[in-house]
Amino acid sequence: MPTPPAYDIHEHRHRFAIWAAGRAAQRKIPGGSISVLGRAISQCGVRDDVRLEAPWHSNAEEFDRWHAKWCESIVANLKAARVKASFGQAAKLIAIYLKATVVIAGSGATDLRRIIHPPIDRILLKTMARDKRFAKADQKYWDQITWTTLDRAEYMKLIGTLRRAAGLDAFWMLESYWDGAVEK
Repeated sequence: MPTPPAYDIHEHRHRFAIWAAGRAAQRKIPGGSISVLGRAISQCGVRDDVRLEAPWHSNAEEFDRWHAKWCESIVANLKAARVKASFGQAAKLIAIYLKATVVIAGSGATDLRRIIHPPIDRILLKTMARDKRFAKADQKYWDQITWTTLDRAEYMKLIGTLRRAAGLDAFWMLESYWDGAVEK
């Protein structure tokens, strides 16, 4: 009988994160089954990269370079599987994956937890666009964004405006503007 693969808490989180990321982005990626999206996430290297102790874990600009590498890999892997996805859609997969494996998983006060991009979607952007505490130019910009079509440059511009405007201690806290599941 074959030996089963090692199954520990890291593997458990990884599998859950792939499922959650796939479900979060699947509807907007035609042909993107959980298995296809999961394979693309697994092959981009994020799992192993995040488990390493690395200087980029505390530097937002350096994290952004790693993030872009993962997203580009996901787009390329999906293209090879004949599934079309934008950089923005790949970023959503990475954001949900990291939310599950780092932010919520109890990696607590780590620097990496504070700089990880939150999942970007229409609900978050529209809610922020209505908040009068932000500059009108930012509100107008966020209101016009379609996250599913963003290329790398557009996505990074958006991340820059969100970081600057929000000024939060931890970037994941931006999700307080996501009110899709909050009863009013």
